[in-house]
Amino acid sequence: MAITEPDVGLLTSSAQIFSSNHTLPQIRAIHKTLHVQVDDKATRLRTQVGGSYRELLGTAETIVQMRTDMEGAQTTLAGMGGRCGRAVVGGKVTALASFVDHEQEQSSLSLAARARLLEACSRTVGRLLSRTNPDLSANAASKTTKASARQQRHQNRQQQQSWGERLMLASKVLVLSRLLLSGMNEKSGDVPSSKTRSKQSALQDAAVLSSIEASKRTLGSLRRRLRDIIEVVERSVPTTASEKAAAEAEEADDDDIDGANEDGGDDEDAREQRDRNRTLSAAATARDDLLRALCAHSLATTSGARDVLWQLLHVRSQAMALAFEMDDEEHQNHHQADLGQQLLDCRASWKADNVLRGLALYTKTLLDVQALLPHRLPEALLGLKRRALLDDDALRQIEGLRLDVYSRWCGEDVQYFKPYIRHNDLDATQAREMLSKWAERGSEVFVSGLQKALEQADESSTDKPRPGQPPAIRRYLDMHAIVDLRTRVLQLWIHDSSKARGFDPSELLDKMRAVFNQQMLQVLATKVGKLRLVGSEVAATLASWQDGVSDRHAQLWGNSNTDKDYKAIDTDLSEGAVSFVRDVVTRLHGRSDVVAKAVTSYITWRHVVDDVAAVVDQLRKQRWDNDMDDIVEDEDTIAQRQQLLSKDDPQTLHDRLEAALDTAFQDLNTQIAAEWAAVAKSDTISATTKGNIAMYLVRVLREIRSRRPATSSSTAVGQLGLQIIPELHAAIVRVVVVSPLEQFTSKTLTRKTVAGRGLWDVAGTSAALPSTPSPGVFRFLRDLSTAMDTAGMDLWSPAAVAQLKKQVSEQLGEQWTKLLETADYLQETAEKTNGSKDDDEKEDTSTSSTEALSADDRRDLLKQWLFDIAWLRCSVGSDSASSTTGKKDKSKKKGIAELEDAVFKRTGLSEDKEANGSGSRTPQQRISKAALDYWKKTSLLFGLLA
Repeated sequence: MAITEPDVGLLTSSAQIFSSNHTLPQIRAIHKTLHVQVDDKATRLRTQVGGSYRELLGTAETIVQMRTDMEGAQTTLAGMGGRCGRAVVGGKVTALASFVDHEQEQSSLSLAARARLLEACSRTVGRLLSRTNPDLSANAASKTTKASARQQRHQNRQQQQSWGERLMLASKVLVLSRLLLSGMNEKSGDVPSSKTRSKQSALQDAAVLSSIEASKRTLGSLRRRLRDIIEVVERSVPTTASEKAAAEAEEADDDDIDGANEDGGDDEDAREQRDRNRTLSAAATARDDLLRALCAHSLATTSGARDVLWQLLHVRSQAMALAFEMDDEEHQNHHQADLGQQLLDCRASWKADNVLRGLALYTKTLLDVQALLPHRLPEALLGLKRRALLDDDALRQIEGLRLDVYSRWCGEDVQYFKPYIRHNDLDATQAREMLSKWAERGSEVFVSGLQKALEQADESSTDKPRPGQPPAIRRYLDMHAIVDLRTRVLQLWIHDSSKARGFDPSELLDKMRAVFNQQMLQVLATKVGKLRLVGSEVAATLASWQDGVSDRHAQLWGNSNTDKDYKAIDTDLSEGAVSFVRDVVTRLHGRSDVVAKAVTSYITWRHVVDDVAAVVDQLRKQRWDNDMDDIVEDEDTIAQRQQLLSKDDPQTLHDRLEAALDTAFQDLNTQIAAEWAAVAKSDTISATTKGNIAMYLVRVLREIRSRRPATSSSTAVGQLGLQIIPELHAAIVRVVVVSPLEQFTSKTLTRKTVAGRGLWDVAGTSAALPSTPSPGVFRFLRDLSTAMDTAGMDLWSPAAVAQLKKQVSEQLGEQWTKLLETADYLQETAEKTNGSKDDDEKEDTSTSSTEALSADDRRDLLKQWLFDIAWLRCSVGSDSASSTTGKKDKSKKKGIAELEDAVFKRTGLSEDKEANGSGSRTPQQRISKAALDYWKKTSLLFGLLA
């Protein structure tokens, strides 16, 4: 049960408290309550006493102040009464004149002080806008201590000012100078013209005015220079990541480098992270400078946020356009000392730099505008309006201005001036619309500039320069330069476009792909089409063909009698065997000077085509992943980009390369065939010359076919020259066989005696038959093989040898058959006449003779001919393959085969089999077998015919 607390207000004495009606807890509660009430009343009493005391003190102070005021009023009234006297008023009038002169002097001093401040402003702005980086802070003149070199360099870097800070200070100083000039009202008479002024004061005022005019002119030029430098800062772009890392590495402290070397160097991940941090830091610094430059432009021109953004976009668009307008003549003037290939490489370099600069300007504009708007730029502009201009700490720290001295001579319009800038006239929607329109126009400018930079100079132009004009140097970007530029441009766009918000990077990527693909296809077609130069070289050689000069080539073993211009092969291997092997191969393949020209032209073209194929392989191996840690791309986007850049584009190039190679080889084949057709139909060219030209064409075609592009599967490449090669072989054979056939016909076939008749083979009761060919036939094959060797061993492919055997067989059969039918001494009805020849009549000994042979001599001669024909059939006969087996196709006998049958019929030999030591064979079979055996023994003597 709870204890009821008694009411303290009803208690009047202590007895009531300690009565038996209250328990001990109740007494304690009463005691506590009484103490609380006592403390409360004491507090209220103290409060009332304190309030009353303060009121008394206030009343006392008021009384004292009233007394002081009364004393002051009495003193003033006494003074006024004392100054109202006649003498006092007269003294005031006298002093008034001197007071006017003092005011004039004060005005002159104020004007001189402001003129000095104006001069200081011009000097300060000049130093701020100079190329050097002056240290204008108040603490710049710090004493040199014994700190380490590393700390010294660190302090120097901290003391240096960036261009953004310098432009901000320069714009503020120019605003101050503008205020000073506007406050100097020369027409209202800042310099009073009083007659009482001294001549020295007038001269001083004139000097001040001339100083002000000079400062005006100086500040006007400095304002223009400020605007130019602001535009330079606005259109400046940071370097690439690798260049930034290299620049930062060069600026690294020596102690850090030495420490890294001692520790064995950082690992690759740490180095990449450090380079990335440096790159981000450099980009942030550049963006801060850009923000300060925009603020400086706003201060200098009192422009709002909207005007500042328009000015930035305008400057960037102009910079993008100018990046592609540097023409060849201007660049040649900058690099007049570099000629030849250096100039070509330099051209490719500056074209790539211009393209990368244009793209960097485009991407940097997108990123900068999105980073500065809608918050950073308005906040920075708002910060310029928060305090008076002369209260700016940066201005007061400039020692050259001396604002602590000159500020009191400035008027209130200068001392309390705050810049008025519209910072809230641009919202996020308007900024986004302006940036979108600029991005659309900027992409068109970049694509057109990229296309202009990739345009190829017309090498086929033969226009001569005008008199007094230097010849233009033909330059163009090759495939490697285009692919390198493509890689750098696309990597930069992929790296930076992923950071931009609200833009589809695939649109500009497709446009750039189209431009690069178009240019690469054009360069590919141009380079592959240069195969026509090989045909032009062949046509030029045929047009200027000279017998004995164009067809001269060195023999493998050398021949001092016929090849006087060619020495024997130098076998000195003291300096290596490269030159020896090259000389042997050149002579073995018949590479004369004219052949070497055409082959060299083709090899040059082949290297170009191989480079194109290597470029295609390089494009297929490229990876297009974005390596930024803070940007996560969709896997479908990466896969689609990889498909477009590393599969579709290379496949397009490969298909176009195949089509271009097919067309180029078809044109070359048509051109060479037309040249040979013109030579073959010409009546003014001898057969020997035609044969030499055919040798030249065969060698050229062989060299080209042996070096066909390995990557091409075109049928035109494989069919090059196959149409005219049989005609070329026929022309070569006609030249080679003409001399041996003439020698054989004129000397061998006219012989009536049989050499070696006593060595004929006699087997048992069989008739005696020859076992060796006649010396003339042997000499014929020797002359034929020698002629083939003289023409060149490289010419005699199996098809050429087959053509030679065919022609030799046909011509031998034709001439031998004609002799067999027309010679008198081979006819059985010829009468033997011993009469002497008439001195006035001379007949051809190859077709007739005045002396007829006896039957035995004629049969012996025909038997020897039969052996010779059988032996020739083994070497040059078209049916030699069937004759080796002793079987002949009667329906397909041509040339020597027909001749052999005709001679056999005239020999009188029986077609019946004879019994001899080797079995039962007919005489013809015995001769064929003996001829075949003899050919096997002697075939190696005629290597090309074997």
